[in-house]
Amino acid sequence: MKKNIILLIFSCLLMPNAWAAIGDKFDYEYESNTLTYIVTDDANNYVSVLEGSISNSTLIIPEKVQDENEIEFSVTAIAEAAFESDRKIPSKISSLIVLAKNITINEDAFLRCSNLTSIVFQEDVEYVGDAWGNCSSLSNIVFNKRVYSIFDDAFSLDNITYFEIGEGTPPTSPKGDPFIDFSADSIINITFVIPDGLINNYIQAWQSPENPKLNIYEKSENKFFKEGFLYQITDNVAKEVSILNLLNGTFAEEELNIADNVAHKNGNQYKITSIEADAFLEKHVTSLTFGSNIRTIGSNAFKNVTGVSGSTIEFPSSLQSIGNGAFLGVGATTYKFLSHTAPTLGGAVYDIFSPNSSSPTNDNDGSTQFVIPCGTNNDNAWESANNWSYTFFTNNFTNEGCQDLDISKSLEGDLGGIPDPTEEHFSEITYTRYFKAGVWETLYLPFAIESMLIEGEDYKNAVWKPDADNGTAIFYLAKLIPGTNEFELASSIEPNTPYIIQFGQTTDASYYNTNPITFVSAAKDYNYIPNDWNQSTTSLTMYGNTTLQPKTITNAYYLGNNNSFELADTYTLNPFECYISPEKVNGVQNMQARRFSVRVRPQSDVTTGVPTVDSDQLFCQIVGNTLTIQTNGQPVNIYNINGMLIHSFAEGNEQVSIDLDNGCYIINSLGYTQKIIF
Repeated sequence: MKKNIILLIFSCLLMPNAWAAIGDKFDYEYESNTLTYIVTDDANNYVSVLEGSISNSTLIIPEKVQDENEIEFSVTAIAEAAFESDRKIPSKISSLIVLAKNITINEDAFLRCSNLTSIVFQEDVEYVGDAWGNCSSLSNIVFNKRVYSIFDDAFSLDNITYFEIGEGTPPTSPKGDPFIDFSADSIINITFVIPDGLINNYIQAWQSPENPKLNIYEKSENKFFKEGFLYQITDNVAKEVSILNLLNGTFAEEELNIADNVAHKNGNQYKITSIEADAFLEKHVTSLTFGSNIRTIGSNAFKNVTGVSGSTIEFPSSLQSIGNGAFLGVGATTYKFLSHTAPTLGGAVYDIFSPNSSSPTNDNDGSTQFVIPCGTNNDNAWESANNWSYTFFTNNFTNEGCQDLDISKSLEGDLGGIPDPTEEHFSEITYTRYFKAGVWETLYLPFAIESMLIEGEDYKNAVWKPDADNGTAIFYLAKLIPGTNEFELASSIEPNTPYIIQFGQTTDASYYNTNPITFVSAAKDYNYIPNDWNQSTTSLTMYGNTTLQPKTITNAYYLGNNNSFELADTYTLNPFECYISPEKVNGVQNMQARRFSVRVRPQSDVTTGVPTVDSDQLFCQIVGNTLTIQTNGQPVNIYNINGMLIHSFAEGNEQVSIDLDNGCYIINSLGYTQKIIF
């Protein structure tokens, strides 16, 4: 027995160590790269990556390794300065993949790894130190699961474009500050992707009031935060979003400008169509501007907003509903509506617009005014609309661009042969033009259309109809997506909206040569065609000539005869034609034309008319913009197309002269009426 014990002891002395001690080092090859590991915990068999020899451009840190005795170890850390530039290998590393669980990345581990472009952590990460200094090419960082702690300023922002965290709440920082310096200008170039349902947590953890330019997207992409606004995608087919709120932040100079559209990281442009309840509750702004696509404003959306008291707030024509309390306590002097239909109110008008939020009252001291478009209050439509019919509104509104209703009634006896503005066809406008089948042209109508006539038949609603009707082909519509060079399909012709339009082939190839298209303005619309002209230069936006006069455009794209938008130094734009402003890149105009199937139409194929008033002829002479009228001593009244008196001359003059802007006018004298067009 004693002999056996002695032999056992002797054999053990001859065996190599079958265990490892803290500080022991060994090499292990994985995916053709050999790294050196050091034992950091001999009880749990933990090791840290110490250094290595890299032959591949991709460095993979494994989860498990083995020493020469085939003892298995878990990789839990990358040592300080392990792959720092003067330690053999960083110039070779372009991508890093970490398979280890709950790993710690120590300071300067990848210092000056100038070729490193991407990092992917497959499992949870315990801690990331200041490990990536001067990694000037690093652009993509992905944590597929959770990261618990990241050192302040761990990553340089200069080249990062994508940063993703797959799971968990926002990582903490040893100092309690955000792990990235979010005041850097380059922050707007980074797309942050975070777990679903946690966007509010991440915004509040990361956003700095000094810089609201974060772009944060939930993985599902239904919610995203961009330049201060939190959006919710409401319709992926129609490409629509709502604004949920403005979280923990401010915006440039406190000017709240809600755009028409917002770009998503998926490349789509989404229309901003609604503002949700409480979105801007008790925020401070110095100005408030709504985009042209807003349809709904939720309850208390702007309640007790400060900074715009005494200002004018203008609502777009797209607005359809306003929630209760939406502007309570705001104190704007004027609320201007561009819609011809009263928006639906979620409460009494005074519960929405009263400047006193603590005790709103039906009484209006006159400090709050409402402005609605000319002709929209026919038959007291607004005054009698649900929740609008309170003295708070009805005693404090005006029809912009129209003569006061009471004054209109007092002038009835003096109007002579001028039609009653309440008649259905007063100021009805027709626009007639020849088209050619199978090509695109532009169209911009400054009025809503009642009908689109071809041979007397109405084809207004024939857009995108699958088959031709009685040999007459249907038409197609598209409009430019703002900020892009692409067109999107449209289903109707809306006023003040630029389109490209194409009529399909017919059974008769020459059909449209002899059958022009006539657009007829909507009845009772009291249309007004502007006389002024201001060419816009916003990049890649489509605009139109809404006047009755040809206008000259410069340095803009027009529909050319080579099937493209051609960039012109100068070009004569006919009434209701469109153009596209040139794109500018870094302030320099982009000379590349956008290609579409288009044509230049003859200059003589357009007529625009306002119905002639039945009357005897007055003797009038037009020289330039000067109108001279032989009055024979009788008084003369001059009205605009809306029927509003704009000039009046007393009796006693044999002749009067006046300078007028381009447009349509109705002259009344001696009880006779004459239409004049400049």
